Amino acid sequence: MCNLSRNNLSALKNRYPDLVDRLSQTTSLGEVVPAKNGLPTLKVSHNKKVYHLHSAYDPVREAARWAQNIYAAEDDTLLVCGIGLGYHINRLSLLYPKARIVAMEPDLSTFKTALNAVDLTSLINKENIVLYFGAEKKEINKIIEKQLNIYQPEKLKLLAYLPALRNAGDNFKELEESANAVVADHILHSNTLMRFSFDWTENFLCNLPATIQAPDVDILCGPFKGVPGVIVAAGPSLDKNIHLLKEIKNKAVIIAAGTAFKAILSLGIEPDLVVTVDGGEPNAVNFENVEVKDSVLIFSPVTYKSIPANFKGPKIVGAYDPYFMTWLENFIDEKRTLLKGGPSVANVSFDLAVKAGLDPIIFIGQDLAYTGGKTHSQRTIYEGRTVSGNEQLVEVEGYGGDKKVETSHSLACFLHWYEEEIPLVKDQVKIINATEGGARIPGTEEMPFREAIDRYLTKEYPIDKTIKRLAVKKDIPLDVIKNICFDLKETKKCIRRVKKYTRSGLQISQKLEDLYRSDEMPPLEKIDPLKEKLEYLDQKIFEQQKAFPWLEAVISPAYQKFARVGEEEAVEQIEKTRNIIEQSCAFYTDLNKAAEKIEEWINRPLDSFNFNK
Repeated sequence: MCNLSRNNLSALKNRYPDLVDRLSQTTSLGEVVPAKNGLPTLKVSHNKKVYHLHSAYDPVREAARWAQNIYAAEDDTLLVCGIGLGYHINRLSLLYPKARIVAMEPDLSTFKTALNAVDLTSLINKENIVLYFGAEKKEINKIIEKQLNIYQPEKLKLLAYLPALRNAGDNFKELEESANAVVADHILHSNTLMRFSFDWTENFLCNLPATIQAPDVDILCGPFKGVPGVIVAAGPSLDKNIHLLKEIKNKAVIIAAGTAFKAILSLGIEPDLVVTVDGGEPNAVNFENVEVKDSVLIFSPVTYKSIPANFKGPKIVGAYDPYFMTWLENFIDEKRTLLKGGPSVANVSFDLAVKAGLDPIIFIGQDLAYTGGKTHSQRTIYEGRTVSGNEQLVEVEGYGGDKKVETSHSLACFLHWYEEEIPLVKDQVKIINATEGGARIPGTEEMPFREAIDRYLTKEYPIDKTIKRLAVKKDIPLDVIKNICFDLKETKKCIRRVKKYTRSGLQISQKLEDLYRSDEMPPLEKIDPLKEKLEYLDQKIFEQQKAFPWLEAVISPAYQKFARVGEEEAVEQIEKTRNIIEQSCAFYTDLNKAAEKIEEWINRPLDSFNFNK
């Protein structure tokens, strides 16, 4: 072994010890040869053609041109598909020394060749560079989660080193697709958090009386073990086989996603369970003017506030976010089964079916694609809706595997969730996709719903009677309600103090704003006392600890917006200070509005419990 290879392996062993073991099982690919200017480049064969993964003339110049065209902020997270000999990665690191760079390659084959011929110790040792070899979405996701601030999705940028990608095989395409999927999932999750942060907090407080009185989904985990389950989603293909649900009452637990609820009811069928998790007001339309005798509502504590209040039948609480439930556990000590929070109600319904022990689990209406150019079944509230001409679509493998189908980025995220979750349970439960259209869901067995009924849904069970026996409203001891209300009242006091301090903070920030209106730096004797007052007020705000479990959810986006101001480059100090003051005004305004809203929302459960005095 030459010194060069020995040094590379030593550096690799210190930082990536698992890669050293993988290298011993990897076959080298390609050959390191000199470019015209004498620097090494990497030559590989693909489809009987020979390619250079870096320039055959000047690889450093090529890398510099590529990196010069990248526009990023100092602290962005840059995902780069293609490592090669690392010229472009090192150049990117020089241009953005504070950025987090995740350099990815689908396997170790060309990297092993490079280790024996080129000094890669700088690439391996740089703290702001992370090397990843593979194409697993789960592993890429883990790496990104360590690097990313959830409230700043725009900080995540996916870059392709085109010279490497152009000349590489299908494994590079798989890596790029996986990375694209992970980035899309993170952006969707981040945008969902920021979009619904207010709604979720309001909904939880409004739903609090229903939440503490409803039994937990844990009551369903056991009594139905081995009973078949059918999850009904609202995709366009539901129109093909929804009529068959009439045949399976008490032969399978019928679980309806909220969007499919009215479609099922329109045929005179009541699902055993209907699941609702969406916190937005449009979700309420799925439950408006509904009269049921047998259906039981499985609701998330953060679902839209009118749904649990207006649903006349039995209710079971199915929490999937421990954030608010952790607070509730201070007062009610009972066993809870948290559902996995997927991006769609059908995802959450699937986890419910798994935890209940249903087997097999059968999907219908789970298109996850725009089958026939439609978005939903014609019996839903979205009847007649078609794909918008402005919507950016992606192609995924279709049901049956013989064609591609078009879907949205959001629906693709729902599909990615199944791709991650189904492998975890497929050895313990049979999963059948009987949608008969839409996207292929890896890990499921595809068959028509008619065939699934004939093969698996032949035995009757006392499903409706068992659910009604279990879904009984709880009697909450008066002292528990008193403790909850006392805590909410104390929280309200803290919220009122936050309102007071943020009003003062806004006034002082506006005075600073006036001082910085001229082009000259204001005198320190005017600035310093105002800054000291702001520091005092900030300290008093953050002393209101009882307020922050509620405020944190709604102020995080505002705080992140405020925190970004200090990142701006090439801005003169006085202009930078103006920007900070402007954002300070916005932050105090947003925090004050959040406090006002939360005080209003806290009054809802206090009024409901008759403890608002």
